[in-house]
Amino acid sequence: MDTSLQIFNGLFDHILDHLIKYKDELGNILTKALDNKSLDIKLAALQATSNLLSIAERKDCKSFLPLLPKMINVVDSAMKAEDETVLEEALVEFNELAEVEPHFFKPHFKDMYMKLKDIVMY
Repeated sequence: MDTSLQIFNGLFDHILDHLIKYKDELGNILTKALDNKSLDIKLAALQATSNLLSIAERKDCKSFLPLLPKMINVVDSAMKAEDETVLEEALVEFNELAEVEPHFFKPHFKDMYMKLKDIVMY
């Protein structure tokens, strides 16, 4: 599944116009991957979601807002597992996404801040 997500992630630049027509199905796939027990698969799903959101049009990004809590849970899972590599890579994804599409976080900024503030104290 990890490899599939990495390949999928690489294809977004080339087939986004086609994939965005199936955003509900795409959201379901990413949701299942973000809920996976494997931290590596969760990270790959976070990276794919971040990449998708960074190249999609703003109007299409709104459809993926329900994924944000699951995306944040990747960071939380990495902290609980004390996996600094995954934690660092997940935070890089959030940082890059915030630079490209800062409005994506606005509706859930307070919840996101509350969950991620412990990392600053860490």
